[in-house]
Amino acid sequence: MVKALDDAIIGSELYYRFLKYTFVVNFYQLRDNEKAFRRSKQPAIRKYGIREVSTDEASNYVFLRDLNDDELKKLAQKYAMYYMKNPKQGDKMFIYSVAIMYYLSATNI
Repeated sequence: MVKALDDAIIGSELYYRFLKYTFVVNFYQLRDNEKAFRRSKQPAIRKYGIREVSTDEASNYVFLRDLNDDELKKLAQKYAMYYMKNPKQGDKMFIYSVAIMYYLSATNI
């Protein structure tokens, strides 16, 4: 039953659109205002930290500030497709939490 629920949610168009929107919003914020992005992600940064990137590694990274809007959206689309194909347990817990909150708000419990 859980496997069927996972497949139904993770394979849905709505989940893909949610992921893509999430990445687009985060990429825009990171590109346009890095300080605001870091402030909005402060709890996660405190918990997980930020990995420093060496100069050699940096040459392999795409810097969001160099991307135009269309390229940024394409990158978000690729990230969304990657996470749909390779879901992690933490991603599933997030989805279930949102689904439970939505269900509870819809049923007025």
